[in-house]
Amino acid sequence: MGRPLTIIPGLRQSVMFDVAVALYRRHGVERRPRVCKACGQAAPCPVRLHAELVIATAGADPQQFEDAPPPGHTGFRVGGRSRPIDDDALTYERHDD
Repeated sequence: MGRPLTIIPGLRQSVMFDVAVALYRRHGVERRPRVCKACGQAAPCPVRLHAELVIATAGADPQQFEDAPPPGHTGFRVGGRSRPIDDDALTYERHDD
């Protein structure tokens, strides 16, 4: 980061901040070899670096989110990098009960 960071008031209370924290935690670093736990790229991966920038822009220290487990997640399953895609991942049924 070459320029000074501008703090954005209110960013900490936004959905963007919550997503950045979740991505920062999910894309943690394996110690040996130094690769990302989620995507397998060289650590730190671009996703983690961008999430770290959002967290810092909100005025928070990214290191405080380092060892916490990722929050629970609900939603549709998606493929992801280097994972085989099966037929179940391509279709879903929506229930509006």
